Amino acid sequence: MEGGCGAANCTQDREHLTEAEVERLIKAAGENRYGHRDATMILIAFRHGLRPVEVCNLKWDSIDLAKARIHVNRAKNGEPSTHPLSGVKLRALLNRNPAATSV
Repeated sequence: MEGGCGAANCTQDREHLTEAEVERLIKAAGENRYGHRDATMILIAFRHGLRPVEVCNLKWDSIDLAKARIHVNRAKNGEPSTHPLSGVKLRALLNRNPAATSV
């Protein structure tokens, strides 16, 4: 097969992680000292397509838990955007924020 390896787990032509690879990364991140924080950052970055700098620049005031939204200042001349939070992402943030109350 020209331009690829033909295997199901081939990474030669890919520039992104599969969902299964991200799940393994989240699991591994969850096993360190700051596991919940790190796993939550990876989950948010993957689900919302954030660049590393965009994740690192997130602050608690960027997250509206009551309305289940996150505001992202995009890098590389991108327009700021607001993303919905639901399910696992919202629960992970609620568990991480000591000031959070039930939504």
